[in-house]
Amino acid sequence: MAQPQKINGSNVLGLFRLEKNAATEKAAIINYQTSLDFEFKRDSDSTSTKTGSLSTSGSLETTIKFSFVDNISKVSDDIRTSILNAEPAELWQVQLDRKNSEGKYFGCYVRGTVSSDSAKNDDGDNSTRECEFKCDGTPQYGWTDLDATIKEALSYAYQGIGVISDSDKQGGGKAYNTITDRGLGSATGK
Repeated sequence: MAQPQKINGSNVLGLFRLEKNAATEKAAIINYQTSLDFEFKRDSDSTSTKTGSLSTSGSLETTIKFSFVDNISKVSDDIRTSILNAEPAELWQVQLDRKNSEGKYFGCYVRGTVSSDSAKNDDGDNSTRECEFKCDGTPQYGWTDLDATIKEALSYAYQGIGVISDSDKQGGGKAYNTITDRGLGSATGK
């Protein structure tokens, strides 16, 4: 039997976009995220009958809480715009550890509005924001592409000191290979 794969919290990202911009802009990473929490909640009640209790379930409520180091970016401003103007927005929770055979990443998609946005600006520390997003309807799960810009923002590859061009994207450099390059050097004769 296959071992279940754990999900690393560092590899779960939040992406955000104002709904009105869906036709003209891609969703973007919430920069410098420090946390992303999804909470699904359904109130339940029971009615006592002569033959036992009957339970009923209320509607699903989904709340997303996320924190990030405040920054000057379009996404940061759009989050603020959503709460100030009650503007509908879209939010994705994407799991980088879960990829299908087509190279797409597993994610949860929700629509709603930012319902709180609290800034902390302590002396000698980074300014941070803690936000809450209330979802409309039921979250939807599926698979999504991550474009090169988003992948670049997540990590970068080794680059040499040369000029970066279309024909040489690594500027004359070559990334270290932990298998083939171990112990390699002029003194080893390799």
